[in-house]
Amino acid sequence: MINNPVVRGAVLDGASKRYGYSPDRIEFRLYVGRFAREKKGEHERRIREWCGAQAIGAGPIRVFGLQEVAKAARRVALSPAYRDNPALVAIKVLEAAHMLTQLAPGEAVAD
Repeated sequence: MINNPVVRGAVLDGASKRYGYSPDRIEFRLYVGRFAREKKGEHERRIREWCGAQAIGAGPIRVFGLQEVAKAARRVALSPAYRDNPALVAIKVLEAAHMLTQLAPGEAVAD
């Protein structure tokens, strides 16, 4: 979807019509479970660079790797507010059981 400008444009147009946002308010994101293994993170660097150079909707395509997603989920789960979400509840349980690795100072609130 993100490699083909025609498809990207159609997705942007469809999202705009369906949800009522102007195209310049719609952000494209790529969530990556794991980047292909290669020496020194070359694939990750190239993907982030390519996505950063694309102009669609609100700007470049934002890339979120597994570590970034996990940190964000953990940050939300550590909030004292109750969340009716099985994944967040699982994180809360693992945290309470001291089964998660320690976060570096400031990591729980970083974006």
